Amino acid sequence: MTALKLHVGYAKTGTSAMQRALMAEADELAKRGIYVPAATGIRHRHLQLFDAHSQAPGLTRIFDGVERHERLPLATRWVEEVAEAAQNFGTVIMTEETLVRLLPEEVETMACHLKAAFDPVDVFVCFRPHEDLVRSNYRQLITATYRDIKFKRYAAQWMGSDLSRYCDVLDTYLRAFGETRVHGYFYRFSKGSSSNTDILGAMGAGSAAEIATSTVDNRSRPAEVVELKRRLNPQIEGMIQELGGHDVPRFHSILSDALSELAALADFNPVDETELQGALPRRAARRCSLDWEQLCSQRYAHVFARAAAVAAE
Repeated sequence: MTALKLHVGYAKTGTSAMQRALMAEADELAKRGIYVPAATGIRHRHLQLFDAHSQAPGLTRIFDGVERHERLPLATRWVEEVAEAAQNFGTVIMTEETLVRLLPEEVETMACHLKAAFDPVDVFVCFRPHEDLVRSNYRQLITATYRDIKFKRYAAQWMGSDLSRYCDVLDTYLRAFGETRVHGYFYRFSKGSSSNTDILGAMGAGSAAEIATSTVDNRSRPAEVVELKRRLNPQIEGMIQELGGHDVPRFHSILSDALSELAALADFNPVDETELQGALPRRAARRCSLDWEQLCSQRYAHVFARAAAVAAE
């Protein structure tokens, strides 16, 4: 059977750059016996259909009004079609960064179907320190949508969610796919080398690693620009709706760029995120700190040691 390399997240660990690189190199990888299935955008969103519990309005939009009870049959049919298309390949690579959101029973269901279609199945997951990740998520939320939630409220919600319990997420995948088949990475980024290059190399897609490193958008909007966008979001959304307009894909990116220029012209005093947005909620921060300590402990050393050994080869 064809082997499967499955990348499950987290978002904000350079996932977009890695996904773009895989799609750009798909033809070259195919010549080397590695099949990268066609994607929805740059992600294999059909895997999201194993999520049977969430509202997921994005799935309804992407998959033309699919109902919850229709998700699993659609997901399993896609897996079977990929397996059939990959019969003459040695390896298949799939990437969907939201799979860390699945409930334990959904991961078990996904694992059952994937292991029936591919052998072996190796899972790759990358972790980023909680505070770093939640602030990055928040910047993205504010600059890419009309949301105007304040940081502390957002942080409390995210850090209180199952998604922030890294050890639980890792345990779920270890149970479903096996102790020797899950490979953990700690997010890092530097010129010419990153956790992405390590993951792509371990997947056998080293030719995509250089592209991934060169295309990472490591730009971070200044804290004052994020705050300016947050305050303007409700007014801008109201005006767009009143005028009968609608968003285009790059609307928020262009708007954020314009606000960055305006902030520079207004000569805002640069401020640190923690100064403007405040510290993380104390209780949630403490729990996340303990979670990170445990993730880095001897308990999971074998998960990260395997990844380090492959990266060093």
